[in-house]
Amino acid sequence: MTIVVNAEEKFDVKIPDDEVKNLTTVGEAVDFITKAQA
Repeated sequence: MTIVVNAEEKFDVKIPDDEVKNLTTVGEAVDFITKAQA
């Protein structure tokens, strides 16, 4: 969970808890953050 909080702060995005469990790879997390910033 610490990684999620750090990513939210670093990239100024909110990752909902229900979405976190679907992010199983670094690539999926990167894709989510990229789309959230768009």
